[in-house]
Amino acid sequence: MPASANLVVPRPNTTLKVSSVNPRMLRPVLPPSRSASSAVPLPSRFRELVNQPPYQFNNLYVRTTHIVPAATPRVIGNPEPVPPKGKEAKNTWIKRTTQDVVGMRLAYDRRQTTLEGEDAVDTQLFNVVDRYVLTDQSDRWHSRKALTLLAIHGNGCPRRIWEPALRYLLQMIEAADVEYFIPEIWSFESVNSGDSAMLNSGKLGDLFDWADGSRDQLNFLLHYIPDEPVANGVSPTSLPVHLPPVAEEEAHRRTTHGFRHRTFVAMGHSIGGCALARAAADTPALFSSLILLDPTLVPNLFPGAPYDGRFTMFIMGRMSEWKDRETARRDLARYPPNRAWDPEALDTFVQEGLYDTMDGTVALKLSAFIESVAYMEFLLIGETWELLPTIDERISLRWVMSGKPPESWVAVMTGGLEEHELIAQTVWRRPTNASNVRIKGAGHSIPQEAPKALAEDVFMFLKQKYATPSTPAKL
Repeated sequence: MPASANLVVPRPNTTLKVSSVNPRMLRPVLPPSRSASSAVPLPSRFRELVNQPPYQFNNLYVRTTHIVPAATPRVIGNPEPVPPKGKEAKNTWIKRTTQDVVGMRLAYDRRQTTLEGEDAVDTQLFNVVDRYVLTDQSDRWHSRKALTLLAIHGNGCPRRIWEPALRYLLQMIEAADVEYFIPEIWSFESVNSGDSAMLNSGKLGDLFDWADGSRDQLNFLLHYIPDEPVANGVSPTSLPVHLPPVAEEEAHRRTTHGFRHRTFVAMGHSIGGCALARAAADTPALFSSLILLDPTLVPNLFPGAPYDGRFTMFIMGRMSEWKDRETARRDLARYPPNRAWDPEALDTFVQEGLYDTMDGTVALKLSAFIESVAYMEFLLIGETWELLPTIDERISLRWVMSGKPPESWVAVMTGGLEEHELIAQTVWRRPTNASNVRIKGAGHSIPQEAPKALAEDVFMFLKQKYATPSTPAKL
């Protein structure tokens, strides 16, 4: 899809006036336990996953997999329930359980906004992350600016859903004469998605607050990511599976001064983009640029309105097990949210979002129940939308938005606000050092529907942002 086919959202003539939702402060990201990294017992499947030799991602990059403790304390709720067997019994269970979890979430949000209760517990969860590292140490890169890229997926997707777009992006950088390069990419997986969800099986509950997702991101950046992409004289693939925490003095310094040897560009999709924006509002020193892909950010004009349970019930009842991957791919291609996906993205999901069961079938790594619970997030959405103007203007914002109307739940939250007005009010809410594009023909799932168009836009944004003053580039 050529970039010329895309649209730029003009600045609105007026600013939307909404009442404050009184955004919460994030719970502090505490220094990690020195024993936490080695505390997780790895199932045999994970030992095979992380003990494999580095995967050759392309001709210049290899991929390695790592594990980090998530932030504590955090919200868990009650243990994940087990649905009954049989179609009729399961349908009845889904209706009853939906009512229960919706009521619980409404009560939780009320406690959060009125400060009447404390729901956090000390359960230790873990995040699985992938590192894509440049193995070419030749002089060809020495004159270019080094960028570190962080990718945050949307709900329901594994961390490797970015790989089609990343392949396109790295091909473009290698082939072009640009003034930047990316020695390292980190793809961060939420505690309740993909391999992380399987690693945390039995610890995830019926309540999830995406503010904890923001804290997990900050925890990784402050406490675990190494100080520089590839240290001099160190093999690019030498990092251990369990990343050790950095010194507390270094983590404290990052909070106010950022990284000494990294320029950090972070991109997040959907609710991952919302959590990323909230993290940047909290600790801006860590970031140079944010690329926000149709992030789930909406002014909450009618608090509580979206909790009618229909979407929760739909997700909770989705098919999650198949006899083999071929059958799964066929069914997933017909699943309404996936119909517009790029074939390579669908193949990636089938390969990385499913696992082989002991019964010889394949199933989603993320259970339908846990996915449905994670979709019930409206508190952070409204809070982060309100906080957008507070994000440090030093941080460049690149908004990559859907070219189609927003999902129906958005209209419920905003009282039917026109979609073009909603997008304009969002992408221009912090107008300084911000730019935007709408990817023509792409819906909300931009990384899955338009990986090449996304890569082209990211490539050009980085080219403009990190060009020297004498060689400007245009988007």
